[in-house]
Amino acid sequence: ALGWRSREATTVSTASMPTPAASSSAGRRINGELPRGRFQSEVPPEGHLGVLLVAEKPAIAQALATALAPGGRFSKEKGRLPVFSFTGPWVGQGGPQGCAGWAKKCHYRVTSTIGHMYSLDFPLSLRNWGRCDPEDLFDATPQQFESNPDVQVPQHLADEASRCHLVILCLDCDREGEAIGYECLDAVLPNLYAEPRLSHGSTDGLGGVRGNDFKTDARVWRARFSSLAPSDLRAALAALTKPDPLQALSVDARAEIDLKVGISLTRLITSHLRDEVADLAPAHEVDGEKKRGAMISYGPCQTPTLGFCLDRWDMLQNFHKDVLQTLDVTLQLPGGAEISLEWEPPANLLSSGHEESTFGKGGAKGKGKSKGKRSS
Repeated sequence: ALGWRSREATTVSTASMPTPAASSSAGRRINGELPRGRFQSEVPPEGHLGVLLVAEKPAIAQALATALAPGGRFSKEKGRLPVFSFTGPWVGQGGPQGCAGWAKKCHYRVTSTIGHMYSLDFPLSLRNWGRCDPEDLFDATPQQFESNPDVQVPQHLADEASRCHLVILCLDCDREGEAIGYECLDAVLPNLYAEPRLSHGSTDGLGGVRGNDFKTDARVWRARFSSLAPSDLRAALAALTKPDPLQALSVDARAEIDLKVGISLTRLITSHLRDEVADLAPAHEVDGEKKRGAMISYGPCQTPTLGFCLDRWDMLQNFHKDVLQTLDVTLQLPGGAEISLEWEPPANLLSSGHEESTFGKGGAKGKGKSKGKRSS
């Protein structure tokens, strides 16, 4: 009675919700259109807390479930992305703000994204090279599109959020992980099951959800860890913090700069220089039709990386081989037997700080040893 009710046993009214096939924005997020959760009837019973944990990869989600589930026992549900569920005590210190004393048990659901949920691109009207000046792209407003529309990660997170009261972001401990965490909140926060005893603030920060630090919101938490060892995961969950909006916004800014600089300069360079460097981007034929040379790509990341590759190539081409000599000593004993000798350098020759004692005024003082292998 305290467990999760099965999906098959739940009837959800979706008459007012556009299906992916019918929606004009299926597979993308434009103008703030976000998915709606469909499993509010599966929220845990009164006095129990539904907790959603979101990792960056399915393997990390399974590692979290293994570390946090009592006895390492949990159930696994297959769907767009795997979901690991179990029941246990609150993983943090003293219970989340606003629910200590009434949340008797916690029902955990652990799932993941598969990296960034959204990617930036220009609208279709700006993708035609001949109809848009590259300079105009700097003032254009990019749009967000789902990175993996076939998986429908936002809808998956919205559905899982509708079963829970709060969320713990368990993304990678870097700026990209922080940005992905806020992408998750776009889909999760509007769909969390309302619990009046969980305090939450407004989302009127620098950019709504994207600019909010959630310091007064008991529904949003952040776990930071750099190791998947069970003890480290449990320690991270016992010391929950809040997400950092400035790191997430810096990633958004970098992504927009990369897009605008990369595409605008790629178009400019290709349009003006392709014919001048025909030997580097030669024309070719496709189905008997002559095509112009290849695109000359530029990017704030890829161009410096290409420079690193060229520096390494130059080092390899200019490398001068040194000829090293080795001595193979064989002694022939009376009777015809032979011994092959191998030299062992003295211990003080191998240890640092003994150069003077080894190679002093009198020359090398260390005595080597020889090992012999007798052959008949």
